[in-house]
Amino acid sequence: MAAQICDETERATAPGASTDRSLAAFIGSRARAAGAQFHLLLRSQAPAGGRRIVLCNWLYDAVTAVGVEALAHVAQSAAACLPGRAARGFHPLALAALVEREEIAELAHHGHQEIFVLALPVGQARWHLMLSAGQPGRIDDTALPALQMACCYALSSSLPHGAPREANPLSRRELECLSWVSEGKTADEVALILGISPNTVNSQVAHAIHKLQARNRAMAIATAIRRGLI
Repeated sequence: MAAQICDETERATAPGASTDRSLAAFIGSRARAAGAQFHLLLRSQAPAGGRRIVLCNWLYDAVTAVGVEALAHVAQSAAACLPGRAARGFHPLALAALVEREEIAELAHHGHQEIFVLALPVGQARWHLMLSAGQPGRIDDTALPALQMACCYALSSSLPHGAPREANPLSRRELECLSWVSEGKTADEVALILGISPNTVNSQVAHAIHKLQARNRAMAIATAIRRGLI
C-alpha cells in the first residue's frame, strides 16, 4: 500500500507539471474514491500564524457563509482525526455546537450533511482535509486511513526542500516535535502523530533546546516563536 501511494504521489508531483494542479487532482481523486462529494484543504501556520484554504471544490457561497476562521476552529477541535485513529463523521449542526460557531451550521444548507476532518501532520504548518457529502453514510470511513496517509505523502512531496535556512539551526524533525509540544501535546501524542517513539520525541526536543541555547522547553518554544521558526 505505501509503495503504491509513493508511486502515485511521484506521478502527481512529477517535474514539469504544475504542483498545485497535480496536488489538487491527486487529493480530489482520492476524496471521490472514498465517496466524498466535497473536499477542502486548510493550511494553518503553527502555532498562531495565517490560515488559508489551499484547495477546495465547495460552492463559493458555502465558503463565504462559513469563513476561514470558523473552519480553523473546526480543524483545531476534537472533530479532527489524527493519523492512526478512527475518523468520525459530523453533521454541521453537531460541529457548530462542538466549536461554538453558529456559521458552521450553514453548511447544511449548501449540501453538506456529513463532514469528516482529517489532520495531516506535515512540516511546520498544520494541514487539515475536510471531506463531506450530501448524504450520511456516503463516505466510506474505512477508506479514510489510507486516504489520510496518501495525502500526507503527497503534501510532503510537494513542499519545497533544500532551501537555505541559515537562521534556523533545527532539523525538520526537531521543528516538528517542538511545534507539536508548543501546542500542548505530550511526548506520547507527538509520537503517535509523527509515527516515532516517545523517546525519539524527547530526544529531538532536547536537541532543539540545546541548539536554541535554552534552559528548558518553555524557553525553547518561546525562542523558536520569536525567531519565526514555529
